[in-house]
Amino acid sequence: MGPASWLWVIGASCLAAELFARLPFEPVVSRMARCGARAARIVSSRRISDHWKEKVMPSYAMRMGRHTLTLALYFTLLAALVGVVLFAAEAIAPEAARLLTSAAGLAASFVVAIIYYLLRRRLVRA
Repeated sequence: MGPASWLWVIGASCLAAELFARLPFEPVVSRMARCGARAARIVSSRRISDHWKEKVMPSYAMRMGRHTLTLALYFTLLAALVGVVLFAAEAIAPEAARLLTSAAGLAASFVVAIIYYLLRRRLVRA
């Protein structure tokens, strides 16, 4: 596996991290956390009757389900886009695709993606 294969790993990792950064994961996760906190407050409150809790909890469950499906959609979209990159790598450089799917390639890709994402966040905030 030559340097060109490692360039594919770095490029694919940076692309995946960039796609992850551009998809609106954070707002969905924060809405999901707020919804869970509200539901927990209602369930643990002694001032709210059990009758009202039975009425309102399905609404919170529906919201949590919607947020979960939204996150699943975003992760599926991200996986599909990374799959397209792997497919392109297989067509252009078969040895790079093998490296991208090997244990060493996945570990390197994970490390590169995290470093890229953290640097990107720091630069965007600056």
